[in-house]
Amino acid sequence: MEEMIREDHPMESYLRMDRIPHIWCPTCGIGTTVSCFISALKKYEQKSLDQVVVVSGIGCTGRV
Repeated sequence: MEEMIREDHPMESYLRMDRIPHIWCPTCGIGTTVSCFISALKKYEQKSLDQVVVVSGIGCTGRV
């Protein structure tokens, strides 16, 4: 049996790794949106993330 090698995800500290592979449909675009959102958070990280509020919708976007 082959041993599985786990690589760290570059945005792991911002993601719920227990939900990977992701919960979204392959072509919906939410993954790209989440990636852009995380990139913005990383830039903002120099300040306090305690001041960040996320408001999302229901359904798939509510899982962001």
